[in-house]
Amino acid sequence: MNKNIIQVGASIATIIGAIIPTIIYWEQLSSIAKVFLSYRIPIYSLIIILLAIILCSTIIKRRRKQWKPFKYTEKTLKQDLDLFNQIKTELINEKRLYNLKKNVFSSLFHHDDLEFIYEIREANQNPEFEFLNPRLEILKEEWVASIEELDKALSKNIFGRRDSPGYLEIPREWTTKRYEAEKLIEKKTEIVCQKYDLLIKIGRRELLS
Repeated sequence: MNKNIIQVGASIATIIGAIIPTIIYWEQLSSIAKVFLSYRIPIYSLIIILLAIILCSTIIKRRRKQWKPFKYTEKTLKQDLDLFNQIKTELINEKRLYNLKKNVFSSLFHHDDLEFIYEIREANQNPEFEFLNPRLEILKEEWVASIEELDKALSKNIFGRRDSPGYLEIPREWTTKRYEAEKLIEKKTEIVCQKYDLLIKIGRRELLS
């Protein structure tokens, strides 16, 4: 009987011992919250701080994923190599790369020179158009996004010529706006080239070394 009483007493003591720190913790937390709220920070400021924290956390997680070493198997290496070669030999061949590097889209050019944009957009809709290596996949996504930005700039600033069927250019009658359009297209084209060069550079290190 005495043994049972001792066991019950020990159990009660254990429960009380677990509850007391919890109560103290919540009291401390409540005190901290009261002090924090006493500063009367506007609700919109709290929302901005919260959004900033979430954004920073997302960026950090994304970068960690990007730089985390990826171990290839023979099968996964072949899959990523096939996609890598498709990008640099089919989607962006030498002629298309030359056009981008020379920024031909700021002057008169043939509409066939834009085919690569539609081909890349169509390829990107294929679920297999994806690198298994997270680092390469992030770089590829950034490159595709830069192409979409170039396409937006072109669609707003280039038009066909009546005297040259099949050819496109920034309207010659534009004055100041023509210069701004040229600079915008030049900037977007340069970003596409930078993203592409980085993808190829890192791709060679990851896949061919």
